[in-house]
Amino acid sequence: MLIGLIGLIWGFSEATLFFLVPDIWLTWVVLHHEEYSKPTYLWTLIGAMLGGTLMYLWGMSRPNQVTALLDKVPAISENLIATSAMNLNDSSFLAMLTGSFSGTPYKLYASQAYQANLSLISFLAITIPARLARWIVLGLVTFGIKHVMPRHQSNRLTMIWMSLWILNYLFYFSVMEN
Repeated sequence: MLIGLIGLIWGFSEATLFFLVPDIWLTWVVLHHEEYSKPTYLWTLIGAMLGGTLMYLWGMSRPNQVTALLDKVPAISENLIATSAMNLNDSSFLAMLTGSFSGTPYKLYASQAYQANLSLISFLAITIPARLARWIVLGLVTFGIKHVMPRHQSNRLTMIWMSLWILNYLFYFSVMEN
C-alpha cells in the first residue's frame, strides 16, 4: 500500500533530518482516503520509531556530531537543542509529549535520549504516546471538518487544508530561532 509506505518514509525522514512533519500526510489521508487512516498512522509511527532509533544510536556514539548537524536543520537552534536536553533530563515523558505540541522536533529528543539516561526501550515506549497524541488530535480535527463540509466541496476542503499547512509553517518558521 503506497499510502502506508509514504507514511513510513515520512515518519522516518522527519525523525532524522527532514523538517516537515508527517502530520501533513496524515491529515491528507484522513481527508482523501479515510479508510486507510489507521494503518497509515501505524506505518508512520513505525517509520518515526526507526528514525528515532537511528538518531538515538547516533546521539549515543557521536553526540557532538549529531548536535552540530541538527543545528543546521531549519528552525533548530543551539538554544532549542539546549532547552530540549534540559527538559528531557527533567521529565522525559512530559518533555516529549509537550514538545510534540510546542514545536520541538522529535529528532532532538531522539538524539539526546541516551545522554538523559533513557534506555532505547524506554525512549521508544515514550515515543508511542508522544508521537500519536498530536497526530490523533489533528486527525480528529480534520475528520470533524471533513464531515461538517458538504461532500461536493472536496476541492474547497483541499484548498483549506493546504492553506492551513502553509500558514502553520509560515508562523512556525517566523517564531523559531535559527
